[in-house]
Amino acid sequence: MEELVTCEGTVHSIIFQNAENGYTVLRLLTEEGEVITVVGCIPCVAPGEKLTADGLWVSHPSYGQQFAAETVERLMPETEEELISYLSSGIIKGVGPATAERLVERFGGETLAVIEEEPERLSTVKGITSKRAMEISAAFRELTGLRRVMEFLARYELPVELAMRLYRTYGADALPRLRADPYLLAGERYGVAFADVDEIALSMGFGGDSPCRTEAAVLCLCFGLTMGAELMNTAVERLCDKTARGYDRMVRDAKDIAAAAVFVCAAACVAVGVCIFLAHGVLAAALRFLAARLWLAMVFLVTVTAAVGFVFFFGRKQ
Repeated sequence: MEELVTCEGTVHSIIFQNAENGYTVLRLLTEEGEVITVVGCIPCVAPGEKLTADGLWVSHPSYGQQFAAETVERLMPETEEELISYLSSGIIKGVGPATAERLVERFGGETLAVIEEEPERLSTVKGITSKRAMEISAAFRELTGLRRVMEFLARYELPVELAMRLYRTYGADALPRLRADPYLLAGERYGVAFADVDEIALSMGFGGDSPCRTEAAVLCLCFGLTMGAELMNTAVERLCDKTARGYDRMVRDAKDIAAAAVFVCAAACVAVGVCIFLAHGVLAAALRFLAARLWLAMVFLVTVTAAVGFVFFFGRKQ
């Protein structure tokens, strides 16, 4: 395995950025004065930011030598020139080059702190109304929220791609939720092994008898139980199909019993999930989401009804 190398510098320009997964191609001005191409998951990055990236040099067949970043440490711009470059990039909705210059001229090195913590002061700058000041601050706080989730994940060597998914799910509450319950990373949804999440939680001070730990373990157990039952059902069906010749009532009953076992396991898991998520308000939030989108609720009900009908009627005839 190749040893990772480190590159440090200031973001010069953004060539490409995927808003969905955070994949970015950028030009980095290194401390040696060289401009290099860096690729990797670096969401919401903008010119003027300082990066310290660990990765490997790779050769792209079309674009030549590139630095593939595996981990990235980001620092906000500090000098007035860097601040103007950062704010002028369009990274914050409502701030263009002219507004960026006026903001930095007015607040200097404290510009970003003022935007985040004292948005009412922005209205003292020519061309910024009180409403626009609040919109600028809200847009910047969203960016910093995503950045802090990335920093949290990087601290425990988790893929930063998770930050985008977490932020899409929880928004500004993503980091507080992670700190309150790191076990939400466990399981199929985010793909982090329970053992890894457990190690992170214990290092954060969670006890071995933490309710969060117990709930996550139960959910992982339920998921494994359902998948195990489904695999056994598949094995029974294939064995029956292999040995049976024509219609056989015993074979039909064996298949029905195996399928019923999967249904019982799934129903039990749903009951466990309802008990856990009801206590955390997740179920109520999901119901509110569906209530606000009745067409989606109708699609869900029709799909579930059709699936159940197919399994219990068409499958029975087979």
